[in-house]
Amino acid sequence: MIISLNVEPYRIDRPTQYNILEEGELKGYPILTIDRDSYMTELKILASFQAYQGFIPYNFQVGKYTSIAPDVKVIIDSNHDYLAACQGRPREFGSVCNQNIKRAGELLIENDCWIGMGTTIMSGVFIHNGAVVAANSTVTKDVPPYAIVGGNPACVIKYRFEQTIIQKLQEIRWWNWTSEKVAEAQKELTGDIRKFIEKYDVTERNNKARIEKIRVAEQNIQYLFFVDCRWQREQLAYIVKSFCEQFEDSNHELMICYQSDKDYEYIINPILEMHKDYNVYINIYKRIEADERELISQADFYITSSAEGNLWRVACAEEYGIEVLSGFQLPLFNG
Repeated sequence: MIISLNVEPYRIDRPTQYNILEEGELKGYPILTIDRDSYMTELKILASFQAYQGFIPYNFQVGKYTSIAPDVKVIIDSNHDYLAACQGRPREFGSVCNQNIKRAGELLIENDCWIGMGTTIMSGVFIHNGAVVAANSTVTKDVPPYAIVGGNPACVIKYRFEQTIIQKLQEIRWWNWTSEKVAEAQKELTGDIRKFIEKYDVTERNNKARIEKIRVAEQNIQYLFFVDCRWQREQLAYIVKSFCEQFEDSNHELMICYQSDKDYEYIINPILEMHKDYNVYINIYKRIEADERELISQADFYITSSAEGNLWRVACAEEYGIEVLSGFQLPLFNG
């Protein structure tokens, strides 16, 4: 399926989801989550939307203040199985997916990035804060914060700033400021970088968790997943099934956090009932938003989702040194 997206500048002032509008099984499915003052001009998405046990490995999210030039293509979960006798998709096969190759169904672009005209971005890529992708590049792997990359395949040409400044920018996270504070800081944001750092340097950070550590057993390796909406039902079913099959009789723990009682009743509990015969650690926690940072800080892995708050959670995980695991790759835990 090929989808064209056009998001005009200054149209978005909060995390916003764009959904498939055409009639059919995929109607209403989220194809993009984009945040404040990011924009794109006739971006083309090439995606298979091929389900695996009811789960579609697809997630495309863009953070704040990111600029995507015209004629950019993103290719999500459209690999062909070149290790099999048949790498095509005969109609006789129906919707059966191939198993020989890893499927990467997620593309994340963080904040204040610039994607040049004619760029192609492959599935499974994470473009970090402040990155620049030169025009006509093909991005096949993650782009570090504030890196300038280019070529086919794209490689790091240089960094926008020295590493000490990049670290300070990552700590300041100005893109999370209020609109009023951004307006007040216009002179510094568009002026000398060292003066900006000097004025807004974060000298003290309190990363101490304020809630009691939530783990079934202290020695457990914990994977954290947040349930926020009905579109995560199939993803959660895939995660729970993968976890049960991979980590039965082991010291790995899946922490599922939810906010709505309806999510627990209609999404989480039925899935857990289907897997109740497995001997695994699955911990269920009803959270409030104030808990999220602390929950992330004490996990070992954060599993991404298509929720509007996912990029914020990814940033928290990176801040605390928590490994981010894409919830849209097949296989999930041993890929």
